[in-house]
Amino acid sequence: MRRIWNHWRLAGLALLGLTGCVHNSQPDLRPERPEDYSLPPANMYNKPPDIPKEYMNQVPGRKETNLDELPPPGSSGAPKMGMGPGR
Repeated sequence: MRRIWNHWRLAGLALLGLTGCVHNSQPDLRPERPEDYSLPPANMYNKPPDIPKEYMNQVPGRKETNLDELPPPGSSGAPKMGMGPGR
């Protein structure tokens, strides 16, 4: 009995799939419009953009690091996994 229901389910899914893919023959009611192109102003791309010289090629300087203020390598201050208090 279960096998028969599975066949009916499969047939129903196939029928739904086929009816969902049927192409309707309704006409396309959207009006045909020509593509509108709007051109930029005539003097817009005659020269490259004006960028002030003080903004060009500025590289920020590196900060000076004081080696005395850095913690020693390997010490993070937080307890490691498995380390209990007071060890």
